[in-house]
Amino acid sequence: MKIIVKDCLQKGIITEADFFMDDFYLLEKMNSAFNVGERIDRIKNNGLNTEKIKMKSRVVDPEVLVNKRVMKLSELS
Repeated sequence: MKIIVKDCLQKGIITEADFFMDDFYLLEKMNSAFNVGERIDRIKNNGLNTEKIKMKSRVVDPEVLVNKRVMKLSELS
């Protein structure tokens, strides 16, 4: 995905602001330009060792501790 996302950023398909939306929004925006699944398959078929791929979680609106109170980051002004 790193290769695909980097390419989309360089081509202007997605912007940094898109990363503040959820993953479904980001994938849909990339899918509107090309088929992401097919692109992943092409990368896999070019010798990518899928055993080394690690999953990484992504938190868009993390919880933070403010004055002993847990709040969403978006709630802070």
